Amino acid sequence: MRRIAVILAILILLSAASVSAIGYAAANGGFSGSAAVCNSSGMYLIGYSGSDLHIQRIAPDAFSDDVTLAYPVSSAAVYGDHAVALCDDIQEEQLILYHCEIGTGVIESYYIPYPYGYHRGFYTDGSVILIQDDDRPSLIRRFSVTGSLKESFDFQGSSVSFIPGYQSGLYILCDGMLYRYAQGGYQAIGGASLVAPAAFIADNVVADSSGALYRVSGSQCQIMLQTGISGGFPAAAMMNGSVYVADGCTVYCCDAASGRRTDYYAADDPVALLYAAGGLLMAASDGAAPAVMRIDPSDFIPCPAEQPENPGPSPITSSVYRIDSSLYRITRIPAATTFAQLKANIRCEGYSVQLYRGGKAITSGSVGTAMTLVFSGSDTYTYELSVIGDITGEGNVNSRDVGELMDYFLGNIRFDGVYTASADVSDDGRVDMLDLAVLCRSGL
Repeated sequence: MRRIAVILAILILLSAASVSAIGYAAANGGFSGSAAVCNSSGMYLIGYSGSDLHIQRIAPDAFSDDVTLAYPVSSAAVYGDHAVALCDDIQEEQLILYHCEIGTGVIESYYIPYPYGYHRGFYTDGSVILIQDDDRPSLIRRFSVTGSLKESFDFQGSSVSFIPGYQSGLYILCDGMLYRYAQGGYQAIGGASLVAPAAFIADNVVADSSGALYRVSGSQCQIMLQTGISGGFPAAAMMNGSVYVADGCTVYCCDAASGRRTDYYAADDPVALLYAAGGLLMAASDGAAPAVMRIDPSDFIPCPAEQPENPGPSPITSSVYRIDSSLYRITRIPAATTFAQLKANIRCEGYSVQLYRGGKAITSGSVGTAMTLVFSGSDTYTYELSVIGDITGEGNVNSRDVGELMDYFLGNIRFDGVYTASADVSDDGRVDMLDLAVLCRSGL
């Protein structure tokens, strides 16, 4: 319904424009819902639509299967090497839980009496089932795997989210506080305050959407390092004492003590999941058929030099683009601007200029949002680029950018920095429906 409301708003703003001009393609390959998780047994993606369930293990051994269940799937989860689907049967006041052992074809089902209407979310570790109430999202009902209700517990917060342990265990996040479920109770883990969503990336390490990594030990949770990547849960992994974290198409190797980015790898697609296996990093992009990359840590290269600590007046100016020397950004670059055109419209006497995309040097073609220009001379300056309307960073404006902006308004994604500058197509200092209208009218 919210998507329909957005489309209607666009129609009002565009007047004579047609819906077909938007050309928006739904995320997740048309699945109505999906789940993605990395744990000690592998990297998994689950997609569902109606009663169809798509199960995919990406690493360490690839496997995929499609299963048609007897009821429409309302939500899904992964624990260990099991995919779990929960189906609503409102008419009979029950839920049906399907356990699928990935790679074996073994499926078991359980019926759970549930006279409470719809549920918001659930999780199971194979021994217990926790279901979140739809009307009171801070209320959790605990069931046995055979379907008997054991207790109802209200966390007295705004909402809760389930976090599966990397090796084992079940955690709950409510208003920044982390809880561990154990022996029929919920143990509060004090210390740091986390920002949902969050996920474990190692046995005792959890990452949250503020870009921070935390170490969980007993009843304490303490910050381990800040990656500097926020605005959504970071794809991250740990291997051989190093922390790897993805930011768009770039995977950074960070010093585990300081969080400083030491090396990077430029992937071909935006990385949504990272997993360490067999001395390699496995990276997966978004979508029902994700691109999977095997990255050797030896292929990482050193990060460019950081900005000077006390720079003098910026030697970089332009009468065509907007240059912010405090944030090191170049914005208001028209779509389809080539690297040659960009260099011709920037003054930087005494400095050489190199364009990078995710750390990979680019010598020609169009520039895109989040690419960087490195000016080398008496100092080294790195400026991030913002192309008008290019929210995906491809260097042009098309239906994918419209889709990204629609998802932003629906709350499905968040973006900031140069992406926000790119989305402000009307250049009025805010991102709103007018920008979406202008973007749709720009010849898509």
